[in-house]
Amino acid sequence: PINYYYFGYLIWAVFAKVVGATTGIAYNLALALTLGLAASGVFGIVFNLAQGNGGRLRDRALTFGLLGAAFVLVLGNLEGILELAYAHGLGGDGFWGWLGIKGLAAPYFSHSWFPTDGWWWWKATRVIDTVVNGLSRDYTITEFPFFSFLLGDLHPHVSALPLGLLSLGLSLELLRQPRGLSSAWLAGNLGLLAATALAIGALGFANSWDLPTYAALWLVCLAIWAYSATQRWWWLRAAALGGARLAGAFWASRDGALTP
Repeated sequence: PINYYYFGYLIWAVFAKVVGATTGIAYNLALALTLGLAASGVFGIVFNLAQGNGGRLRDRALTFGLLGAAFVLVLGNLEGILELAYAHGLGGDGFWGWLGIKGLAAPYFSHSWFPTDGWWWWKATRVIDTVVNGLSRDYTITEFPFFSFLLGDLHPHVSALPLGLLSLGLSLELLRQPRGLSSAWLAGNLGLLAATALAIGALGFANSWDLPTYAALWLVCLAIWAYSATQRWWWLRAAALGGARLAGAFWASRDGALTP
């Protein structure tokens, strides 16, 4: 009875109700908060990957963390380089026809160093296309984070970014666990497992195609971690834990356990 990717809208609506914000203000704050949460998530993941287990590379990890956030959220598409060439008359009609990007048919000469051809940045989301006699034969959308934030598009695939990064961070946390997969470990990490099931399950309600992706990634990390402990029957233990965790995630997503 409810849209399969409604959860992001629900989260922002609850925040708006709590603080008493009007729709227009709440929408813009939600967009900015999503960007901030995504940047924090990317920074934390890359920082921990770069720092390693020893913690001796803190300064270098800070640099890589900031670069990671920039690469994911700002430098998500290099079509802008083609736009610069197109705006300064570089390349012939044959080249641009072969490239096949919708809207890049004949180059022009911009009066500025940057492209001035209307919504030139929109074309970066239509780079997969078949153009015949100026007509598009397909409609493949290739959006990326910076485009969505520039456009102000608080679509479910944007709202799901912090949840996806949270799931990614929890997968990394599993890999960094020091002890092997045992009943004692399970008893001491019930909170971690519940948080993982909740985060990945939330993706099924926020942007459903993210759920199998991040669930599969977590299962791969689980298998690597269990195998690295060189325990007997590691695969059976990993399968049991992975199955239970996936069941919890799908229950949280399907039965609305996350909704107020």
